[in-house]
Amino acid sequence: DTKDTWFIGGAKLLTEVWPLINEVHLTKTSDVYDCDTYIDLLYLEHNFIRTHEFLFDDNRYEVWIRR
Repeated sequence: DTKDTWFIGGAKLLTEVWPLINEVHLTKTSDVYDCDTYIDLLYLEHNFIRTHEFLFDDNRYEVWIRR
């Protein structure tokens, strides 16, 4: 029996659990926010392959699978 575990948000949390993640569901918004912490997109691009991309008026939804 396989269970799925979802980690929802927080760059710090993702940094700690990257080795456990096999699939990423990422929403990129076109809005600008005053943030001081971001997820490591370079890590994502080097260790995962984008398999799906859906474009909307105000955001982009992507699915990434570990290489």
